[in-house]
Amino acid sequence: MKNYVYKFKLIITTNQREALWRYFGCWRFVRNYYLNKSIQDYQQNKDKKRNKYEYTNDLVGLKKEYEWLKEVNSQSLQATLENLDVAYNKFFTKWWGFPNFKKKQSKQSVKIPQHFKIEWNRIYIPKMKQWLKFIKHREIEWKVKSLVISQDTDWKYYVSILVEKEIKEDKKTKKEVWIDLWLKDLAITSDWKKYKTKKQDTKEIERLQMWMSKKQKWSSRYKQLKTKIAKLHKANANNRNDYLHKISRSIVKEYDLIGLENLNVKWMMWNHKLARAIWNQWWSELVNKLQYKADWYWKTTHQISRWYPTSKQCSKCWNVKKVLKLSERMYQCSECWAEYDRDIWAAENILRYTKVELKL
Repeated sequence: MKNYVYKFKLIITTNQREALWRYFGCWRFVRNYYLNKSIQDYQQNKDKKRNKYEYTNDLVGLKKEYEWLKEVNSQSLQATLENLDVAYNKFFTKWWGFPNFKKKQSKQSVKIPQHFKIEWNRIYIPKMKQWLKFIKHREIEWKVKSLVISQDTDWKYYVSILVEKEIKEDKKTKKEVWIDLWLKDLAITSDWKKYKTKKQDTKEIERLQMWMSKKQKWSSRYKQLKTKIAKLHKANANNRNDYLHKISRSIVKEYDLIGLENLNVKWMMWNHKLARAIWNQWWSELVNKLQYKADWYWKTTHQISRWYPTSKQCSKCWNVKKVLKLSERMYQCSECWAEYDRDIWAAENILRYTKVELKL
C-alpha cells in the first residue's frame, strides 16, 4: 500500500472563507507560538532536547488562556506541532533550513486528521457548521487517511485527500538508463534521448513587478498586481509540474534501473552567470518524482556520488581529462581518440558508477 494524494479545488462562500481563515489563524498562532518557545528553550539550555509531547501537553493550558483556539478541533492543532517537529528534525539532520515563522500573506493550510466526512463532492469538517463543496473531477478510491485544506498565494482554496492506495506493479522491461542533468536540456539519457527545458513566461511577471514596485505598499492597486503576479507564478508552476510528471512517468514505465547524478545545486548557484538558468531547470523536482514513482511501480533508482568525474572520464578506456571547459560540448579522449557528445558520455559513466555502487 502506497500513500497517494487527490487534490481538488474548493468552491466556498464568504462565510466559509471567514471560517477557514479562523482555522488558518489558529494554526498559524500555535505554530509561531511554539516555534518561538522552542527558540527560547534552546537559548536557555542547549543540552535539553526538544520534546514534542511536552508541547502537546502544554497546548491544553494554552487553549484555556486563549479560548478562541477552541474553535478548531484539538487534533488539527496537535498536527501543527507534529509538522513543526518534522521541520525541526530536518534542520538538525541538515536536510533543510531552520523553520520559519508563518505570515498571513504566505500560503495557509490546516490538517484535519480525524472526525471528517466525505460525501460525493462535500466535505464535513469538525466544528464547522457548513459543509465545503469541491470540484470532483475523479473518483476517490481506497481508504482515506487525512485531509489538508490550503489557501494558495493566488487566493484559491484546495483540499488534498491522502489515501492508502494499492498500485499495480509495472511490467519488467529489463532496460537500464542513466540520466545526465544539464542546462541546455533538462535531462539527457544514455540512449540519446534529450528532454528539452520548458521555458517559463517571465516577461509579463517582470513587467507587473516593475509596476507593483511603484505602488504604495498594501494599497488596493498593490494588492491587485500582487494577485495577478501570484496567478502567473501558479500557472507556470502547474505547467512545470505537468511536464515533469509526464517525463518521470514515461521514464519509469520504460526502464527498470535508473541511474542519476547527485548535483550540488546550492554550490552551483554561486555562479551568477548560470544561476538563473539553473533555477529554471527544476532538477530536484524531477529527481524526487522519479524516485517516488520508481518506488510505487517497483523499479530502482540510484544517485551516484557527486565526486565521480562523469563528464571528464572516457567511458571506453576510463582515461580522465583533467581540464574540460564548459564551452567544450564534444568530448575527445587523448588516449583512444574517441569523440562523442559530452552529455551522452557523462550519462554512460553514470550507469557504470551506478552498477559499481549497487554491486550489479
